[in-house]
Amino acid sequence: GSSSSGAKQLVDVSSEDLEDVNKIMQQAMRERTEGIILYQAGTAAHMAGKYREAGERLDAAAKAAESLKDHRLLAESLIMLGYNMKKLANYPASLKAFDQSIAAASLAASRDRKYLEGGATLGKGITHNEMGNLVQARQLFEEAKALSTEAGDLAGEASAASNLSALLVNHEPHKARQMLERANKLRYQLFEAAASPSERFEAKRSWAGTMTNLAGVVFAQEGMEASLPYYKGALEMAEATSAV
Repeated sequence: GSSSSGAKQLVDVSSEDLEDVNKIMQQAMRERTEGIILYQAGTAAHMAGKYREAGERLDAAAKAAESLKDHRLLAESLIMLGYNMKKLANYPASLKAFDQSIAAASLAASRDRKYLEGGATLGKGITHNEMGNLVQARQLFEEAKALSTEAGDLAGEASAASNLSALLVNHEPHKARQMLERANKLRYQLFEAAASPSERFEAKRSWAGTMTNLAGVVFAQEGMEASLPYYKGALEMAEATSAV
């Protein structure tokens, strides 16, 4: 008799525990969904040029992610907040957000770590570049490129290579060209891998910009005839995206 009542007691305790765990999980899911919505709304406001509104939403998204210990969402929110603060010319706040993002990225799942660190390091480099700190910017672009390459982040590597090329073009034109040729190849791969029409549109637009920059470098080094295929390619892509 005692063993059956003991078993019943165990079942009762277990079901109550499961109910509590279920409630906690549902609450966490709701909070995470709210955090993601805030991040997406902040990103949309940033893209629309509403930087004050974007800053409030991204800051709220970061706070939600921090309370949930969602390191990936925290790092992503802080990366966008860093870019947003740069747009407001608040460079100390921009650099602080990127540094905090790198710290959050170091706690993220191993599969996300290099990708997030690369994104934050690139943003930090872009801010330093805008501030005129060119030595720091170059180091950060090189670091971001290495991190993105390791993470298999083609878009991140292409952006880092393009930004690095812009810094090198006057002093190390051959290395600048190498960087742009690499970025051009990556942009082509991203275009080929794009699944939806909107992804193909964005990939083509980015590719057109990279190819235009490459055409300019080739023109400076080899003249019009060598650069013409790049200019034509960039023009065709630019026309295709502007026609949509």
